[in-house]
Amino acid sequence: LIGRVKLNNMQRDSLILVLQNKLKEYIKDPYMEIIPMHKVTVLGRVYKPGVFYLSDNARISDAVASAGGN
Repeated sequence: LIGRVKLNNMQRDSLILVLQNKLKEYIKDPYMEIIPMHKVTVLGRVYKPGVFYLSDNARISDAVASAGGN
């Protein structure tokens, strides 16, 4: 819709402004929130081993729960 946007070394607030300005052509008063995510791999005796994306405030138990651990 808006094409590629270079994100390298851009602060969160600056990124939001850039994206909002690009989206104004398609959406009236666009609003967004950007939440940093961490890529986590869970392996072992869980129901769904694999890669999960968790927020900054996630705990190890959240990763295990995402994988269907006991």
